[in-house]
Amino acid sequence: MGLTDSREEYVPGFDRIDILGEKVRLRVPRSADAGPAYKLVKNEAVLSTIAWDGPASEEELRDTYGRWQREVKSGQSHNLTIETADKSVLIGSIGLRFPRH
Repeated sequence: MGLTDSREEYVPGFDRIDILGEKVRLRVPRSADAGPAYKLVKNEAVLSTIAWDGPASEEELRDTYGRWQREVKSGQSHNLTIETADKSVLIGSIGLRFPRH
């Protein structure tokens, strides 16, 4: 994606994102995250804190995470996996949004 025309909007994409903080790491989602994530969203304490009913199946979540991975690479979206910094345990996800995105 280039800036050949001044009217073209540049949307960054990433092959890899690895942001390490003191307690958490943010990274690009992987289809393999679906198993641990599905267990989280089927926990009633977690489910009650999110704004949707969760996925219908682990397969649906696997497809979603795979799509997010492709979209991060192409710059279409910026959904990231959140995991613990010390043991790399998946604890959630976050979506970043930009103006006009």
